[in-house]
Amino acid sequence: PFKFVEWVPGDHITYERNENYYREDKALLDRLIWKVVPDRNTVIAQARTGDIQIGVDYTEAQIPEMSNVPRVTLEITPSSNYERYHFTMVTHDDASVPHPIFGDKQVRLALTHALDRQTIVDQVLFGKAEIAKNELDNSPYENTDIEPFAFDPELAKKLLDEAGWIPGADGIREKDGMRLSFTHGTTSGNQTRETIQALAQANWRDVGAEMVVTNQPASKFFGGFNDGGGWLDRTIDMVGFTNGMASSDPNLRPFWHTESIPTVDKPGGFNHSGLSNPDLDALLDAQITELDVAKRTDLLKQAQVIIHDEVPMIPMYDRVVINSIADTVKGVRSSPFGSISGLVWNVEDWSVS
Repeated sequence: PFKFVEWVPGDHITYERNENYYREDKALLDRLIWKVVPDRNTVIAQARTGDIQIGVDYTEAQIPEMSNVPRVTLEITPSSNYERYHFTMVTHDDASVPHPIFGDKQVRLALTHALDRQTIVDQVLFGKAEIAKNELDNSPYENTDIEPFAFDPELAKKLLDEAGWIPGADGIREKDGMRLSFTHGTTSGNQTRETIQALAQANWRDVGAEMVVTNQPASKFFGGFNDGGGWLDRTIDMVGFTNGMASSDPNLRPFWHTESIPTVDKPGGFNHSGLSNPDLDALLDAQITELDVAKRTDLLKQAQVIIHDEVPMIPMYDRVVINSIADTVKGVRSSPFGSISGLVWNVEDWSVS
């Protein structure tokens, strides 16, 4: 519906109405200008003054302030991405060697039960998100039979007792001379993530587990396996980040297949935790070649059950797409697929009054 006119790097991109668009009654706008505003607080200021009509990619922490901007509607849409805490299940040097703590599923399950995700949603995210359940949340492929593991610190303690982790003199559990102490990393400088880290740290301390914060700048954290990228290289015991369905035709194989576990010799995979399950591998191999949508959906739903039961990660909360729309703009309909790609899908219907 629109054609490219101008790109000024770091400033704006301009599009104009495409007179040759096959729908002659569309688009309704003559021109569309995307401004590049690197600071989110500046976006809020420009939405308040009317310098921009649509603002995208706000954080959950900005919801209270944006909710009070006059003549602007804040659209909050559940997305198919979610924040997750991945356990490092195998060692950095050898993916066949279990992690000394998180190689035990019982420990992973215990820490999941010990984490009060509802309080995180209510207090940090202003009740605007939901506890995440598994891969493919809020999509046609979601397995709606899966429920999040309940917050149950007493069950968490019982599971740790059964796994041989006994409280030490300072309250931190020990087993065979090893303390139940682990590092946790995410992107440094992210207020929301750091606040949630503090709450998680307290929850886990209550059941006898010590979490040591080891955050990295995003440029380092999201580096490659051999570049010290914390989210991939398994040198941090647990990592927090957002990921989810990248398209309307999802493929979980790059993230959960045994062949996708990154190693020194093959650093390109995205199986962060190192989960290896032959039944899951078979499902992921089958779904990637299945052309029947119903059958492929069933394969993906079966895969979700195995991922859930193996507890390679803690699904934290479903991220929300937060956009501001000036009251003068009509026809905008946000979707779960991101702040921009999920916004412009019906751009030909937008109008300004």
